[in-house]
Amino acid sequence: MNDLELSELKIDLAQLIASIDIIAMNRDIVALAKGSFPTIVKSLDAIHVASALLWQKNHADVAILSHDKSMLTLAAALNFKTIGQT
Repeated sequence: MNDLELSELKIDLAQLIASIDIIAMNRDIVALAKGSFPTIVKSLDAIHVASALLWQKNHADVAILSHDKSMLTLAAALNFKTIGQT
């Protein structure tokens, strides 16, 4: 990789990071995460999926990106677009 390619990748990465929204933990997320899901789910995955479910109410095209097979299975069961491989 030459300097120009590296510079272009850094610009792409900066644009990607700028497009990421951070969701503050709140009672709605916790309440939803405590509920039932269509597959067995770990607690942190439940929080992530609960956040995505609430986010999806006001935003189109929400996808779940993961390398965890169980997370991708859960996301697919909830009809999220999934990105990743195990």
